[in-house]
Amino acid sequence: MVFLGTDGATYRFLSRFGVYVFFAGTAVAQLLTVVASKSLYQQSVIVAQRVLVYTMLVLGPLNLLLKSILENSDNSENLIEWYFVLFLCLFFILSGVAWSRSGRL
Repeated sequence: MVFLGTDGATYRFLSRFGVYVFFAGTAVAQLLTVVASKSLYQQSVIVAQRVLVYTMLVLGPLNLLLKSILENSDNSENLIEWYFVLFLCLFFILSGVAWSRSGRL
């Protein structure tokens, strides 16, 4: 919090680092959740969550690849980031659906 409200290279680094840690950490937690739910694989909600997580696993490297190939990758980067966040949020919605179906909610 020392750098909150400041500007400069340090702030940009900490801001970017925090964003990457948040999104990567959330995606890894979701991946671990999907892996831990092997016994529930038949449920359509779990299958949908697996599809979301595996798609996010593809979007990350795809984003890096497009950044290195394209001269102006801003549009593709924005598109991939928006879909990534959409999939992160949909995972939580599907978790709520799974809980409500289990009768524990």
